[in-house]
Amino acid sequence: MSMKSLRVLPWILAVTVLACNSPTGTDARQLRVIAAASTVTMENPNDWPVFYLLANPQFLALADFLLCDDPAMPCPRVPPRETVRVRYADIAGYEAGEKEATLWQWRLERQADGTYRSVDFQVTTIGLR
Repeated sequence: MSMKSLRVLPWILAVTVLACNSPTGTDARQLRVIAAASTVTMENPNDWPVFYLLANPQFLALADFLLCDDPAMPCPRVPPRETVRVRYADIAGYEAGEKEATLWQWRLERQADGTYRSVDFQVTTIGLR
């Protein structure tokens, strides 16, 4: 290999590595959440629906929730690239004056047998104003 080829090699390697790290990849991103004016606004930056459960943290400790695992069911979700607003009064277990809510969010991934499983599960505490 010539000296000129050796100088070009690091550039080729850098371009190859950077090409594999596309900003338009399929990594799941969390919902963008804003709580204001007695409403929680959730914006989905993904190209797939994000399912969610929004509840009072103390209520979650007492309740036995099953997460939605079938996209054909009427489960709460934020459609791809859309926004959903939930009034504080509609938060599971909400009582006037609550200062926090817990947001569980996930997406469903289809399995080879046709069933779905929850993936990219995340829990976020939201301050209510």
